Amino acid sequence: MKNLATVIALGTCLGACAPLATSDTNDISDTSDTSDTPDLPADEAVLDDPAGPDAGGTWITIGTDAIEVIHEAMARGEITGELETYDTNAEATVLRVSEEQIPAITRVMHDELHRCGGYVAHDSFTQATRALRAPLRRETPQSALVSYTINNAATVNTLLAAVEEPRIRSTISTLSSYTTRYYTSQSGVNAASWLRDTWQGFTAGRSDASVALRQHSGYPQPSVILTIEGAQTPGEVIVLGAHLDSTTFASSPTAAAPGADDDASGIATLTEVARVILQSGYRPARTVKFIGYAAEEVGLRGSGDIAAQHLSAGINVIGVLQLDMTNYKGSAQDIALVTDNTNAAQNQFLRDLITRYTNYTTVNTTCGYGCSDHASWHSRGFVVSLPFESRVSDGNPHIHTSADTLAQSGGNANHALKFAKLAAAYVAELAKGSTGSTNPDPEPSGPITQTFTGTVGQNQNVYHGPFAGQPGTSFTASLTGTGDADLYVRFGAQPTTSTYQCRPYLNGSNESCALQFPAGNSPAYVMVRGYTSATYTLTVTYQP
Repeated sequence: MKNLATVIALGTCLGACAPLATSDTNDISDTSDTSDTPDLPADEAVLDDPAGPDAGGTWITIGTDAIEVIHEAMARGEITGELETYDTNAEATVLRVSEEQIPAITRVMHDELHRCGGYVAHDSFTQATRALRAPLRRETPQSALVSYTINNAATVNTLLAAVEEPRIRSTISTLSSYTTRYYTSQSGVNAASWLRDTWQGFTAGRSDASVALRQHSGYPQPSVILTIEGAQTPGEVIVLGAHLDSTTFASSPTAAAPGADDDASGIATLTEVARVILQSGYRPARTVKFIGYAAEEVGLRGSGDIAAQHLSAGINVIGVLQLDMTNYKGSAQDIALVTDNTNAAQNQFLRDLITRYTNYTTVNTTCGYGCSDHASWHSRGFVVSLPFESRVSDGNPHIHTSADTLAQSGGNANHALKFAKLAAAYVAELAKGSTGSTNPDPEPSGPITQTFTGTVGQNQNVYHGPFAGQPGTSFTASLTGTGDADLYVRFGAQPTTSTYQCRPYLNGSNESCALQFPAGNSPAYVMVRGYTSATYTLTVTYQP
């Protein structure tokens, strides 16, 4: 492949630079014009690295419209060293970059183009070039058969009435309480485990639902996948996603990165929709997957693996909805629909849902190449949409800093609630099915017991719940383990160190609480707090 350009600049790198892990994905990206470029060899062919096998560095594809911005940043000394441009077209450009340059490139893309990342990382020159050249599958054959109809109002209205802002707010608070959810950090792994446990709790009594961690190569943070099997056409799949990880431009990747908006808000929105679907007795005709992606902030890693797996397995994904940032109202309109690298027909379906079931206002926006996990699906030919919290140009200025907290959204999740209602309507009208007599399973006849394991650092909090039980029935929580972890239980909201219904005050990690659910809708929440670093097992028993 022809080496089109080499750019050299000198200066000082902004902050310390963390290595970027790589993964073995086979990325295929949209190309706007390939008429003037030679065809690649067959997919199985491996191209020689043009700089030699020992050259080092990381291969990325980045939006071609960003190249001038990158050059200007190098001239200012914000990106140091040499960037090698190996191939380009109207859509994207192949670059070899050093691992040390990745954080600076990420910051420039964020500050100048308002993109989270805006690039896709690849594990070889072959895969980067294949991503640039392989023609996009504009539509899967199955997606052409999708008929966007709106005729499931009874189900939609049931789901929308059950969505609750305090629950979304609570999940944002929990996820943003982790110091960071960076994809190589232990707290990033812990956040994924917490999400798995939370989603698992919703599946009690639902034999059609399961939750699993999806491990990735090269870094410890897993993705989390909740699958609700379709009752009538399980081979047709709908995917709703958001990303688990967070990042910061501080000097260390383990510095504070609460990521309340980016993207705890998206995960919290998905979580509330999953809860309502599973607890309302709604059974979709088509299979629905909720996915919390790992490692979005460093080149769409987790979603790239998962989308590639679905493509290679021939899974008939008929629609993908991405929720990346839902709780900062930066524009006058309520919901901004990203129109580039998304599907026009499904975008119109979302507009029709908003008109039919809400009074929300919409506006169009664009976010550029590789701006979020939807790009991993779009580049492989799947139908995707990205409803965003504002115009991209009006986006939250606090993301990727320690100031990305719930307080920036007024301390509530009112804006995210709109996206939860849209996502619930999207599932009910695209997956169809209904509540009521088609409920797949009756309520369990007796108490259920759930067990959770984890680690907690000194003065760190890990949350479990909510656990929804019948008023007047018992709720027990027992904690065992090594080190010294403290148990807190509270009804109606997450415990704090000063507000709780039970706090045993014992040495070590062997504590228990036995309580009764109060009247009303007051689920139980559990907090495990590290007096010292500890490994724990939490067991809860309750009547749902």
